[in-house]
Amino acid sequence: MKRFAMFGLLLLGGCVVQSFHPFYEENAKVALPQLAGEWDLIADGTNTKPACTPWVFTDEGELITRDDKNLPGKLRASFFKVGGQLFCDLEAGDLEEGRVNVYWMLHVRPVHTVCKAQLTDRELTLVPLHFNWFKKALVSREIELPHLTARGNDVFLVTATTDQWRKFLQQHAADTNAFPQNTAYLLRKRPR
Repeated sequence: MKRFAMFGLLLLGGCVVQSFHPFYEENAKVALPQLAGEWDLIADGTNTKPACTPWVFTDEGELITRDDKNLPGKLRASFFKVGGQLFCDLEAGDLEEGRVNVYWMLHVRPVHTVCKAQLTDRELTLVPLHFNWFKKALVSREIELPHLTARGNDVFLVTATTDQWRKFLQQHAADTNAFPQNTAYLLRKRPR
């Protein structure tokens, strides 16, 4: 259990902001069929050239991740736009194997996480909402979103509505403190 709790709190440049509700409204979703296929993980926010089997985007909107032990984990990846900026909402997908990877465990509560997404012909960059910046902004009331806290405000789950998230993302999409590039995941598509 201790290991599960640690994985739930540590990832994507330290920790990750988790939301009970999706970050997107259905009418904001964007279809990106060009994502289907294998993607090499070039950088993961802490490591360049992480060793793992390629990640796979399926035609059904799933992202099959691989961690440093090469364990698979399916995530549902929903791409959407807010104010012209592309984002990706991630949540745990179906469990197929007895052993799962850290990326799947992060989303298993079930919760949603969000990344700012930048897509070119062959590269996808996912920049997660920075946990420490978000926590500091919540505590200082720079941002006000409903949330639940535990262990002296060290752990929280955001209960904001999808509309509240839309307004938050509109306001902070360009903020490099909220979405710092040094925590980015860089994926490069393999040729077919």
